[in-house]
Amino acid sequence: MCNGAKFQRWVVSRIGAAPDGVSANQHAARYVRDMCGITSRAELDYNARAAALFHEAVRKPFVQWSGIYG
Repeated sequence: MCNGAKFQRWVVSRIGAAPDGVSANQHAARYVRDMCGITSRAELDYNARAAALFHEAVRKPFVQWSGIYG
């Protein structure tokens, strides 16, 4: 998701623009890590707590904002 322009726009709408020198996908990835309390997005594959946080705090709000269903 972090590489997608729509997701990146959503992140900006939530926390503002990326700082100078930080790419849009790095900014989005940092947001995901911060929201889920993880140091690597790979943790979402095996950390059930982080995966639940991702679903509730990141994925669901993004889907609602973007109008994507599923």
